[in-house]
Parts: sequence; C-alpha cells; structure tokens
Amino acid sequence: MKILLATATALLMSSAAYAAPITVDDFNTIQLTTDNMADGVAVSTTGTYTVDGNLFTRTLTVDQTQHTGADPRLASTANIGFGTLKLSNASQTNSIFDVNYGIDSLIDDVAGASGLTLDVLFTDAAAGTPFTIAGYLNDVMLGSQTFTGPGMLSFSLPALAASGNDLRLMFSGGTAYDAELGPISLQVSATEVPEPATLGLLGLGLFAVGAARRRRKTVA
Repeated sequence: MKILLATATALLMSSAAYAAPITVDDFNTIQLTTDNMADGVAVSTTGTYTVDGNLFTRTLTVDQTQHTGADPRLASTANIGFGTLKLSNASQTNSIFDVNYGIDSLIDDVAGASGLTLDVLFTDAAAGTPFTIAGYLNDVMLGSQTFTGPGMLSFSLPALAASGNDLRLMFSGGTAYDAELGPISLQVSATEVPEPATLGLLGLGLFAVGAARRRRKTVA
C-alpha cells in the first residue's frame, strides 16, 4: 500500500512541477542574410515559421546609422541560420538591428511565463565594442542589458494582450560591434495541469490504496 501511495504522489508531483521552455526562435528556420550599405536607410525582411507547433512572424531590420569609412561597400549584416543570429558591423560602420516577433500563437501557452532568455555566445569585447540588447513587449520596455562578453540575457515577461502581441529585441552598440546569439526561449514557471493519462494513473493508484485500506478493516 505504501508503494502505491508513493507512486501516486510521485505522479502528481512530477506532472505539477514540469515546465518546459517554449522556443520563440531557434535561428534555424527561414535562414537568411540581410545587408545594409546605406546610412539612414532601414532594410527589412519578414517571414513566418513554425516551431513546436507555434506560428511566429519574424521581421529582421538592419538600420545602418553610421558609415565613416572611405569604402561605400562597408556594410552592416545580420545572418540567421544554423542555430545562431550573427550581427556584424564592418569597420567604421554602426547600426541598429531590430528583430520583431508576432507571438499571438503563445497567448494560451505562456500564462505562467516568468521570463524571456537569450544566449549571447560571442561579442567583440577584446576590440572594446560592447553592445546592448533592449527588449520590448507591445512597445513597453522590458529592460536592457549590455554585454562585453558571453552571457545570458533575461527579461521578466508580463501577460500578453488579447491580440496583436509584438516582441521586439533591439541591438545597438559602438562602431564595428559584432555579436553571435543563440536561440530565444520563454521560461515557464506555471504549474502544469496533469495530462489525462497521468490523472488516470493517479486515480487508479488512489483507488488501489483505498481498496487496500478497506480490506484491512474487513480482516480486522
């Protein structure tokens, strides 16, 4: 009986504590490269993709804000593919990179989301060119974080609106800053509702415990 009770308890605890992160962008779907060689002109690319059954719209914008080099071909470049987002400014160039996501598909999934995370894999810290990531949800700033080397970005995430949810990450820095970033995900802290199969096993275990107790009373 003790074994059955322990099993039922373990099933309940494991189902309640389980909370897997939700991937927003694995940087592997819709691989693309966006270049910009013109100051004051923003170049954008928009596409839709699906990750783990969730549909997202991604808009990548490269806005080259400064070009002081003699070579007009010097560019600011954003590259998405093979699991990373690579941002690169040629020497004597500077830019603002924007990545916007339409995330309405997550309204039902992230009621208990505690935050957004992004893995910074590489920066040009040795060259003295740190960069900053600012996060926005529906035009409300979530916060900003400056990197001089690898690290993890983390922003608290408030509740989503009924529709029109827009998640924006804005990258900016000094002249010639480069960066390489890993996938974006949402950390979910809400207690998950046990699946029907788990509930069935739990109910069976509790029924067996009750039956064992009744049998003991009858024998006594």
